[in-house]
Amino acid sequence: MDQPMSTSPPAEQAAPPVAQRVGRKKRQPSGWGKLWAAFGLGVASYAIVTIIEVIALLRQGDTTTISNETMAIAEVLGGLVALLFIVALGGKNIARPSLKGMGTAWKAAIWLFVADGLFVVVEALQVAMGFEEIEIAANWPSRVALLALLCFGIGLFEETTMRGLCLNGLLARMGRSRGGVYGAVILSSFFFGLLHFDPLVGFDDPLLVAQNCMKVLQSGMCGYLLAAILVNTRNIWAVALIHGANDFMLLFISNGLVDASVSTEYVQKGEDGVVILVLYIVLCTLYLPFIFIGRKLINQASPWRGDFYHYGETQTAQPAATPAPYPANQRAMVYAAPPAGYPVATPAYTRVATTPAHARVAAAPMNQPAAPSFANTPGAPASIDRPRRPRHAAPSTPWLTPEQRAARAALADIIPPIERKPDDQTL
Repeated sequence: MDQPMSTSPPAEQAAPPVAQRVGRKKRQPSGWGKLWAAFGLGVASYAIVTIIEVIALLRQGDTTTISNETMAIAEVLGGLVALLFIVALGGKNIARPSLKGMGTAWKAAIWLFVADGLFVVVEALQVAMGFEEIEIAANWPSRVALLALLCFGIGLFEETTMRGLCLNGLLARMGRSRGGVYGAVILSSFFFGLLHFDPLVGFDDPLLVAQNCMKVLQSGMCGYLLAAILVNTRNIWAVALIHGANDFMLLFISNGLVDASVSTEYVQKGEDGVVILVLYIVLCTLYLPFIFIGRKLINQASPWRGDFYHYGETQTAQPAATPAPYPANQRAMVYAAPPAGYPVATPAYTRVATTPAHARVAAAPMNQPAAPSFANTPGAPASIDRPRRPRHAAPSTPWLTPEQRAARAALADIIPPIERKPDDQTL
């Protein structure tokens, strides 16, 4: 007696949907707050140094010359205060003493020492050949040590304020693209150059104006290189040491060996003014490679929004903790022979194998043909009943037994094909 034919295939157990937790994305800060805070704290740092120097001048009674001792104490204290301001704004990474990036920084600054070292060599030759007479101080070892402390303080103070506060504040606002990083570096370098502008000499003498402008350009180009080094190495101590070492090299003969105070006058009148103007022009010419060195350093490390900018996104969407769609003892869908009463092959279930491959082959029933499983079958191992094929090969078609082909042919006789009518023909 034939079994009654059912009109519906056995119900398949669909995989339950996996719940997702989507975290809300925070709004990215604009960076204006960090920018204005950095500028304000930078001005406060310069105000602290100025107050210390003014108090020292009033105590010594001489308001014309600041001693190297007073200047060294003021610069070191100002640098430490600016370093605390950097940490307060979130720049712990660049303020932390570290050897990371030191090699890159000193390698990038080689041309700076070569360019400035040429003038030191010329000055030493003038002294050796008698063109310039100097009187070496009796206490020159202690003066050299004091000059080293002063140069370290100058490097620490100027780098923490201009590169640590000013540059990182600009990067917090502008550093979301490579062009913005270039803009922040150029602006901070321009501000650094303006600090070396002397507005008290007047604007009636073209020679003084030219010296002022060339000094701003020369300092700005040097600041551009130091800013690029900071962007690449993320280490404020590296640029501070480079800055201090360069100043020490330039002042070693004139202020270390000689009993003289460090002067901050960048312009002169008369013949000395012409010599200084030529010196600035030659230095700016020698500094031209800084453009290409800084460009390489910035391109390697940008975009970067500085060490003050900390944007933490919420956790990305993660699947919720739900039970597995198919437990280990559940049956997984594979193609099988047509069940009794059905004319075509329908998805059946077979137990998920947890044994080695050779054991699975041995335990498979002899009357059930092997066929490829669904590629997206949840819970089933990737290698179970799946034919191996090249990565980019076309997917293989399921293998059909003679009984399956006969069942499909019988189904085609029962259900006639639907004739498609042209689109312009109505029913």
